[in-house]
Amino acid sequence: MVMHNKAFMLLVTFFLAGCGHFKITPPAITGNLFCEIPKYELTVNTMPPALANDLMLAIETNVEPLLFLSGGSQNGAFGAGFIDQWAKNNDGILPKFSVVTGVSTGAILSLSAFIGEPEAAVEGYSITSEDQVLDRFVKQKNGKLSPNDYLKTFKKGAMTDLGPFRQELKRILHDYDIIRKIAVGAGEHRKLYTAVVDFDTGNAVAFDMTQMAQKIVKTQDADKKSFFTDCFVEAVAASSSVPIAALPVFIDNRMYIDGGVRFSVFSDEIAGVIKEYQGQMALDDEPVEPRDVFMIFNGDQAIAQKCGKLDPTLCTPTAPSGGQQGAHKDWDVLGLVGRTVSILTDQVKQFSEYKIIRESGDAGYFLRSAKIESDAGNHLFTNEGETKTCAAWKALDKVIDNPLQFHPRYMRCLINYGRKIANDKAW
Repeated sequence: MVMHNKAFMLLVTFFLAGCGHFKITPPAITGNLFCEIPKYELTVNTMPPALANDLMLAIETNVEPLLFLSGGSQNGAFGAGFIDQWAKNNDGILPKFSVVTGVSTGAILSLSAFIGEPEAAVEGYSITSEDQVLDRFVKQKNGKLSPNDYLKTFKKGAMTDLGPFRQELKRILHDYDIIRKIAVGAGEHRKLYTAVVDFDTGNAVAFDMTQMAQKIVKTQDADKKSFFTDCFVEAVAASSSVPIAALPVFIDNRMYIDGGVRFSVFSDEIAGVIKEYQGQMALDDEPVEPRDVFMIFNGDQAIAQKCGKLDPTLCTPTAPSGGQQGAHKDWDVLGLVGRTVSILTDQVKQFSEYKIIRESGDAGYFLRSAKIESDAGNHLFTNEGETKTCAAWKALDKVIDNPLQFHPRYMRCLINYGRKIANDKAW
């Protein structure tokens, strides 16, 4: 999920008001059973040897491409539509990826992409109400939170809980037999990773979902199998847990939050492993097949310009933020913080994308990427007997449902838009 700007505004509001004394107690540890999800801790420009070995084995064993899926909250609907149409354009078959990684909403998409059944992703993003994925502690009106909503947020520790999302994910995992199919992929030395951030260390963490799936399948005890399945779900929830926007996730008494805090796409260091593999093959005079790498950005990788003028007519399509003439809008601390967070988040995205493009040639793979283009808001989609642009569907969602983050009609439009981009790409 993406960073919710209101979440940061709330933080600043209560800090300035001296209300930062609210404390929330983490869930107590009960019993002797722990998730022990196989994981690798990542620091800047490092690759744990065990993770490098796993990746090397996947690359050596499989000639199939790699797939990296970015964060993007509700924009994951774009990725769902894209991979579903990608399969349809190839006789209903997605490539059999050797490595798949997902961050935030990309972690959700990665499950269906890894097993080659993108229809599961489409179903997951085709919600009709935000309540299907969020338990909202606050009920904004006309896009605004009341003072009481602010107080509830800090008493609860977040604006929402992902409880409904967990239940929906468990249902889809069961209906599509996803965990067993991931375990089959693990037996083929293919790898699936979910990226999160360990809040206590501040480091990025890669959960090995293939090993966890194998663990669940091999467990005979029904209670343990159910427990480990819940652990699997928690790992995906952790990657979507934006601070303040949603409650953090605790796994084995450690606190995890959205992987998007550290990177947009979990792939930066993997390029180095591919490069090392290419070098070893060259030394051994072995032929090396170029690696195809596909990357889906569930966003446009660009920050929207805002009209800074009191008179909005001074902002034009060619000068969206306005020219030198005309008075500037008033500013406030909360608006400044919210905009600053958007700019910093965008910078993380751009650094991620730039590093991947820069390293792809050196690593010996052919990079192909897809993203939400700037014209997405104008995409026409027919729904409920009406044809509107995605922007218009989003506006209607705001009027009818007052969602905090997930706009159901807009998401269905994005699924359709993702199909269009997949057709344009013809992968």
